[in-house]
Amino acid sequence: MRQPFIQNKLSDDEEDFLKECLRIFEEGIVTDKTAQKLKRELENETEPLKVLNLLKTNIPKELFKSGTVMHNEQSQREVILSEYLIK
Repeated sequence: MRQPFIQNKLSDDEEDFLKECLRIFEEGIVTDKTAQKLKRELENETEPLKVLNLLKTNIPKELFKSGTVMHNEQSQREVILSEYLIK
């Protein structure tokens, strides 16, 4: 049985994580060995959530210390709910 197409939408935190991944790759923080391993694993992957999971498991968290990702993981987000907009 064929499954219906489900659009994988990433959360804001996940998008921020991907931006930080790009930053550390662009700045050359990731080692060549890690980059090669990720390249092999990501070549045939098309699902965004699986790509995100591969990045999270293969890139050491220590590389993100100077970025905002570690800060976002430890902090809480504030959501303001207001009935003022409901008429």
